Amino acid sequence: MRLTRDIFSMQSASTAQKKRMSIHAALHHVTHYKYDRLVQLGPQVVRLRPAPHCRSNVISYSLRVEPAEHFVNWMQDPFANYQARLVFPEKTREFKVTVDLVVEMAVYNPFDFFLEPQAENFPFKYTPSQAEELAPYLVADPVTPLLQAYLDKIDRKEQRTIDFLVGFEPAGPEDVNYLIRMEPGLTPDVKALDGPSGTTVDFTDLHAWCEVFLPGAGWIGLDATSGLLAGEGHIPLACTPTPSSAAPIEGGVDESEVEFSHDMKVTRIYESPRVTKPYTEDQWADVLALGEAVDARLKAGDVRLTMGGEPTYVATTDRDAPEWNTDALGPTKRGYATELVHKLRAEYGKGGFLHFGQGKWYPGEQLPRWALSIFWRADGQPLWHDPDLFADERFPTHYTSEDARRFTNLLAQKLGLTERYIQPGYEDIFYYLWRERRLPVNVDPFDSKLDDELERVRLRRVFTQKLDAVVGYMLPLEPGNANRDAPGSKARPGRPAPGSCATTGSISSPAIRPWAIACRSTRSHGSARATIPT
Repeated sequence: MRLTRDIFSMQSASTAQKKRMSIHAALHHVTHYKYDRLVQLGPQVVRLRPAPHCRSNVISYSLRVEPAEHFVNWMQDPFANYQARLVFPEKTREFKVTVDLVVEMAVYNPFDFFLEPQAENFPFKYTPSQAEELAPYLVADPVTPLLQAYLDKIDRKEQRTIDFLVGFEPAGPEDVNYLIRMEPGLTPDVKALDGPSGTTVDFTDLHAWCEVFLPGAGWIGLDATSGLLAGEGHIPLACTPTPSSAAPIEGGVDESEVEFSHDMKVTRIYESPRVTKPYTEDQWADVLALGEAVDARLKAGDVRLTMGGEPTYVATTDRDAPEWNTDALGPTKRGYATELVHKLRAEYGKGGFLHFGQGKWYPGEQLPRWALSIFWRADGQPLWHDPDLFADERFPTHYTSEDARRFTNLLAQKLGLTERYIQPGYEDIFYYLWRERRLPVNVDPFDSKLDDELERVRLRRVFTQKLDAVVGYMLPLEPGNANRDAPGSKARPGRPAPGSCATTGSISSPAIRPWAIACRSTRSHGSARATIPT
């Protein structure tokens, strides 16, 4: 184990809430010595430059020293740490070191490493070559009785090395009654509306941590101050086997009284917008000004544009999941949309009815998106009385095609129509026989390897349920439409089959397509949206 004696540790507000985004932070450090008389400074060694193994990207770095008249020689010590050796030819009353650096803080996983097989379980032994190379770090200091008693309490039974480190690392501050810096009670903590609570102000400090060498992973930082593994906010400066060789500033000076001061601060100079912190007011003003300039040029050129917009909702949990970024649907989106449309109906459309049907159909997608719509009368007259009769897809009832047939027959009876108007719908037998013939001879239609996931699912379902199975029933309601589709109509590719609508809804707005369609199951594709007519 080696000591990272002097580090810049930067902690940003609510760091745990940021995922895979970067912040450019400017760090300003000043160490100032004021002497009561003119003194001669001996050679001074300054170790305030990020070490070569620093994982955060250092964008810029500067070192300024006073007195200005001096000689500087950059070098690396035997452990590859950067250090500046300063020589001062004249006496001085002050010695001041100022460091400014800009670092890109991109979140990374400190556990993202592999171990050599022999080091996966603790205790383990270094190989002879590793032990020889690590010899300076393996020299043990004299053990005091108190330290020996503490070491005797450490559980050395065989366990996974990572589990041992995770359990051992926070034990130090717990056993010596040391308050972890971010522990509640040190500073007022306001609970966040979403995610973990923490400091609301960025801060930085110069302190020490330890690093342990794990075969296969290299040096891993253990910060006892926070009880965590070192992350993107830990900027190592000097890593050595002993504390004395890792001091931030080391050198001789004439005997005198000294006034010492130390100051550090961190400032965000760039931060990409994110969900938890969108654009600032000034940035929005710039965006709007640019938009107005573009509008003026379009108007001058007599270019006429139309625009439509709709709100986009993102879950507060797992907001980086594909369904909230790129995928049309996912495990939870449809359920959230259903819950939202029920709440909107209760708030704005009391007495209205819900319609789950066809929405936008984007090029390249086999099926249209879902549209979850609420219809109600502007005069307040109810269209639907009992909302409990709405089918809720979050709680499937496993209806079959027989239930769809019975419902359609009852609907026709209530409307005074005979059953001959009811048209059963089938999958296109000839199309799927043609699709099966196109498959290679060594491909099972139940487990085909087609690139299109929807096509794979469709083929598997069609060949499982048989081609002559009824997939839905249609009842024309507009006079004169009884023969619009002949009995036994097929659902051809590119046209939504009855199964693509909701349990008892139509595939489009009832005012546009006056048919009643009953389905034995539901198929979905695309994002669900709530359409609230006014």
